[in-house]
Amino acid sequence: MILEQKTYYDVWMGGELAHQVKKLHKKYDIEKVQFSNSRMIKDEFMYQCFGEGDSTFGFIDPNLSRRRREVLSPLFSRRNIISLQRLVIEKVEKLCEKLTEYHDTSDAADISSTFRCTTMDIITSFCFAESLNALDHKGFRHPVLVGVKIALPMYWVFKHFRPVQWIFMHTPTWLSLLTSPETAGIMGVQNSISDHLDRFLANPKSPAIADHVIYHRLLDPENKRAGESLPTRHGLFDEAMALLIAGSDTVGNTLAVGGFHVLNNPSVYEKLFNELKKNWPVLEKSLGYEELEKLPYLESLRVSHGVVSALPRIVPPSGATIGGAHILGGTVVGMSSPYVHTNEGIFPDAHRFIPERWLQPNSKHLEHWLVPFSRGPRMCLGVNLAWCELTIGFAHIFRKFDLRLHETTERDIRWKEYFVPHFTGKRVQSFIKLRPS
Repeated sequence: MILEQKTYYDVWMGGELAHQVKKLHKKYDIEKVQFSNSRMIKDEFMYQCFGEGDSTFGFIDPNLSRRRREVLSPLFSRRNIISLQRLVIEKVEKLCEKLTEYHDTSDAADISSTFRCTTMDIITSFCFAESLNALDHKGFRHPVLVGVKIALPMYWVFKHFRPVQWIFMHTPTWLSLLTSPETAGIMGVQNSISDHLDRFLANPKSPAIADHVIYHRLLDPENKRAGESLPTRHGLFDEAMALLIAGSDTVGNTLAVGGFHVLNNPSVYEKLFNELKKNWPVLEKSLGYEELEKLPYLESLRVSHGVVSALPRIVPPSGATIGGAHILGGTVVGMSSPYVHTNEGIFPDAHRFIPERWLQPNSKHLEHWLVPFSRGPRMCLGVNLAWCELTIGFAHIFRKFDLRLHETTERDIRWKEYFVPHFTGKRVQSFIKLRPS
C-alpha cells in the first residue's frame, strides 16, 4: 500500500511526495527522527534509478562508498579548494561580464539559467580541466542544462517502473533522439564525458591534462589497497556523471533561489550590499574566498534546497535506536532537509527569509540544524567547493550589480520533488545595472 502511494505521488501527481509527507507530519503530529549512521546501507529502490551505480553517490555498499570517498576527498578538501579558487573566480567573473551586457537595457537577465551555466562551467573545469562553456551559449540555454531539467521527472518513472529504465538505457542514441528530441542534452553530456574519458585513457600522463582531473586520483595505483582493483571505464564514467550533475544543478539552484529571496526583500538586499561594500570598497582589488566567507549567507542555504528527497537507508537486521525509538531491522528510514529547515520548532517563522536569525548572540546552535549538504560520513563530497561557489558567486553579483526582479514571484520558486527541486514557474529574472566601483 505504501509503495503504491509513493508511486502515485511521485509519478502520477508529478513530484508531490515530499509535500504530501509534510502534510501527513502535520496531520498525525509525527515526531521526525534524525540519524547519521554509516552502517546502514542505501535503499537500492531509490539509488539505482539514477543509473550511476558504480560511483560514490550510487554505491549501495557503504564500504565501497567509503573507499571511493577516501580516494576523491583530497580533491575536494578545503585546502585544495582554496588553492584552486581561481577556477571559481574566473567563471564568476565571466558571468559578471555576461550580465554587464544587460546594463541599462530593457531586457531582463535570466538569473536562474546564468547561475546554472556558471556552476556547470565550474564543475567541468574543476573535475575535468575542460569547461563546458555553457555561459557562451545563446540565451544561457545550453542543451545539457535544458536536457537535465527535462529528464528529472523520468527518474521517478525509472524508480517505479524498472523495465522502462532498461529500455531507455538500451535504446540506440539515434532512436532516442528521434522519439524524444529533448534527450539530446543528456546524450550530449554523456558523449562529451565519454570522449574526454577516452582521451585521458589514451594518454593519461599528457601535460595538457591538469592534475586535479578526477581520473588521476581514481587510477593512481598508490590509492589502491592490496586486493583492490582500479575502477573500470564504466566506473570512471559513472563517477564523472554523478559529480557533473550533482555539482551543477544543486549549487546553481541555490544561487538562483537565494538570489530571489535577497532581491525580494529590499531591506535585506540593502544590508547585504552595505556589508559587501564595507568589506570590499574597491572593486578593482578583488577579494579571495577566505575574506568573503566571513560574510553571512546561511539563510540563503536554509531556504534554497539542494536535495529535497529523503535519503533512504535500510536499518540493519539487528534493528537500531534512532532518536530514542527502536526501529526494526529492514525498515527504510530517511530524512529530507526541507523538513528540518522549515521546522517551526527550530526556525520560528520558518517560511520567511530572515538572515538576522543567524546573527543573534544565541544563534550559533542553529548551524547544527543547517543540513543542505546532509550530515555524517556520506554527506555531500563537494561541500567545500559548493561553499566556495556560493560565497564568491553571491559576493560578486550583489557587490557589482544593482538588480531588480522582473515578473518573478514566490509562486515561481515552488518546487516539485525529483530528488533535487524541479521548479514549476518562470525562471528568476532581473534587470541589471552596474554599480559604480
